[in-house]
Amino acid sequence: MRTDLGFSKGRLIAQGAHAAIKIFTDRMDHTPDGLLISPRLYGVHWEAVQYWLTKSFTKLVFRTDSRQGLLDICRRAEMIFLPHALMEETQGFVEPEPTAVALCPCEEDTYSPVIQGYRLL
Repeated sequence: MRTDLGFSKGRLIAQGAHAAIKIFTDRMDHTPDGLLISPRLYGVHWEAVQYWLTKSFTKLVFRTDSRQGLLDICRRAEMIFLPHALMEETQGFVEPEPTAVALCPCEEDTYSPVIQGYRLL
């Protein structure tokens, strides 16, 4: 999450929550029975996603003080094919501004290189 935008704690938390939901809503299939989370869109991470959805809900929140830092996390996730969701805020900005990114639930050895160098918020 970006800490350089001067957001209140509430607005910062909301951005993180939006990204955490977006990681799933971006990967849902429309079926006759409604929306379903699609295992095929999570690949090798599907088992971790199932565990997270049914037992865990653990979240780690890391900070960056720049747009570039957030985009770097996205780039690192893309390099290892780790699903992620970038949240952008439009209220108060001329163009959408990246504010938070959520990573797909996965094992620590998978996400560690993505967040290496960033500190817990």
